[in-house]
Amino acid sequence: MQRNFVHPPSTLSIDTFSSENPTVSSASTFGGLGSLSGKALLNFGKLTLKGIEQIIIFRRLSTIAAHFPHHAGAKLPGLTEMYADLLELSRPELYPESIRVRALQVLVAQIASRSSEKLVEVLSNWPAVEVRLIIYDITSRINPLRQIHIQDPVVFEYQKHLSKEEIDYSHSLAPFIDFLSALASSCSQEFPVILSAGVQDLLLHLYVSDFRDPITSMVTKTSFIRKASLAAACNRLLLEACSNPSSYEQLQHHPIHGLWSLRPMLLLGRMEINRSSQRREMWRTLGLGEIQWRISSAFNLLMDWEQSFTGTSLFDLLIDLVEFSG
Repeated sequence: MQRNFVHPPSTLSIDTFSSENPTVSSASTFGGLGSLSGKALLNFGKLTLKGIEQIIIFRRLSTIAAHFPHHAGAKLPGLTEMYADLLELSRPELYPESIRVRALQVLVAQIASRSSEKLVEVLSNWPAVEVRLIIYDITSRINPLRQIHIQDPVVFEYQKHLSKEEIDYSHSLAPFIDFLSALASSCSQEFPVILSAGVQDLLLHLYVSDFRDPITSMVTKTSFIRKASLAAACNRLLLEACSNPSSYEQLQHHPIHGLWSLRPMLLLGRMEINRSSQRREMWRTLGLGEIQWRISSAFNLLMDWEQSFTGTSLFDLLIDLVEFSG
């Protein structure tokens, strides 16, 4: 699919400016905002905004936020430009952190509300490197292997806009994983870029933590129904990846290829070699943190008398425990 950029971001970089003019202070105009006129001030190698320009941008953000989250198919005038502005303002390093965070908050609220069709459409016409940066920013905030601080304003905004049904019966990360599936389907040629934006590691960390819900289940354990809903969403994303030659090749070089539970529809796992040897090989490429999480989640699984296992998942679990005990 040929990309027709809608208000593409500026190609100017901070590194380029600072390397060429390390101590120069001068005004530089750059494009990229959907309906804003952006002016940047370069001071001592830093790209900053004048105070009055920050006020204008915050006013624009406030106007945009009043229309978010909105329902799918909403016919709002200038909606494409609103998304373009939000994506531009969420770019790392180019804007003050307060502006970036507010733009990200509006975007993740839309994702959490499961009405991200327009966002997917606009992102599909966005430069691949910019798509990677914004996806990586979000995935780094919701890593299930670290203690997520709900004080993180982006995570808090995401949680705030989850539906009651999502909170009570599903997994908090399911809307985000489904958003990634929709994005990958919309711009399949960029799927490897999406996977490299921390998505492969996110899937791996969800697996080793037994699909722990890091946002809504920080105190109590993640229920089986929550795990099942997220596992299904992850399988859909991986199925999309396996149907794409470039992304499938990329998956083959990641530990998730040999560790993810075997599914008939997923082309993961090398069946021509011994399963235990394959998993041993994968675990040896990972750090102690992932192994400790796998041991902890394995213990919880075996102590949960209500837990049901498929033949392959129990077999994988026993293989791993034998491997770790040696």
